[in-house]
Amino acid sequence: RGCYRSRILDNMQVQMGGRGLATGRTPTPSNMRSVVAAAVKGGASPAVNANRVAINDFIRWAISKKISFGGMRPDVKDGVRGMFATFPIPQGSTLVAVPADTAITVSVDEPCPAPELASVWSSLPWWAKMAVKILLLDPQQYGEYLTVLPTATDIDLPVTWSEEEVAALQVPHMVARVQAQRREWEGVIDRLQPLLARRGLPRERAAWALAVVRSRSFEGPAFKVPMKAKMGLAAALQAATLATALSGGPLPWQVVEAAALGAPAALAAWDLQQAAQQVRYAIAPFLDMMNHSSTVENEVGYDWVREQYSVVAARQYSTGAQVHISYGSQPNDALLALYGFVEPSNPADRYVMQDLGAWLAAGPLAACAAGAPGGQQALQAALAAGAASGAFKEVPISARGTFPPEVVSLTQGIAAQLLGSSPTSPTAQQL
Repeated sequence: RGCYRSRILDNMQVQMGGRGLATGRTPTPSNMRSVVAAAVKGGASPAVNANRVAINDFIRWAISKKISFGGMRPDVKDGVRGMFATFPIPQGSTLVAVPADTAITVSVDEPCPAPELASVWSSLPWWAKMAVKILLLDPQQYGEYLTVLPTATDIDLPVTWSEEEVAALQVPHMVARVQAQRREWEGVIDRLQPLLARRGLPRERAAWALAVVRSRSFEGPAFKVPMKAKMGLAAALQAATLATALSGGPLPWQVVEAAALGAPAALAAWDLQQAAQQVRYAIAPFLDMMNHSSTVENEVGYDWVREQYSVVAARQYSTGAQVHISYGSQPNDALLALYGFVEPSNPADRYVMQDLGAWLAAGPLAACAAGAPGGQQALQAALAAGAASGAFKEVPISARGTFPPEVVSLTQGIAAQLLGSSPTSPTAQQL
């Protein structure tokens, strides 16, 4: 997780395109990996002790905000900061629950919180609005949380890298994505300038807030559940619980059905359908310190009755084990762009070809075109049609080497046209 500097930094290698690439970024004193390594060699450094004090203060703050966390706490182990089990955690346990009122949230149509941004607020993307709310957080209310957030020098997203460092990735799709993201951020920060000027904040502070938002936010519900709806949902759940106690066994399917139908019926009384079409984005303190793993099924959920964001353990954890959460099925280029790390053996990994048509023309389809009358002209016309439809632009190839089915079908059709055969012919299928 890009909480401090990315784990792809220091002297580690990034596996891209079949070769290891040294990132060339020098560790800074604020790098937790360097600090912890020094502590192991010569006792805890002042920076490590300060970090522990900050974490303990944050835990006390979390408790005061009614954030519940069963059996885990933030810590730094082997140079990695994350959430670790303090005692065995059974499957099905609630790992963390953050009240909606404690989370930092923003909706698309939320009123402008800063008068100096009134003229641009409605046109800002949601993540820029969230960054504004981060900049406006009251230190009296969120000071302990702000203290444990990464500093500007700790954040190591590609958008903050130099042009030479981005180019060293040697992945054209990723380089283009970072360059576009950088232009987008610069444009947003320009529009936030009235706020920055009035509050005496440098542009770097706005970039820090944007990085915090992009690496820690998630999509959540856009509304609270009225008390009447809560009562209807609670009644349905109580009926199900009572049936379980009386039967002494599994829940009868009739009661399960009644409970399932009872909750929507209660919620429908206040136009749930309209509310569900809206979106609210959130950063949930404490929950946002959980690192990602594609091998776990722990995901963020929302408890409508208690109005809190929560994560339930999808498996059991032993004492000392790091407790991960899934950020979703994301390839390494997305993980790197958003969070500043790559995941080894990522099953969702991919390579994006920016111009598949040029590769097809020079490779697999070249022989077909050479052996057919007017083949080159027919090939170029077919590829131009595919390019016009966008089929050959930014084509993702999975870690297993598979192409999207629609691209495979289109390519087989072009091959069959050049060969004068059916797309399902053995030759076209092989190509």
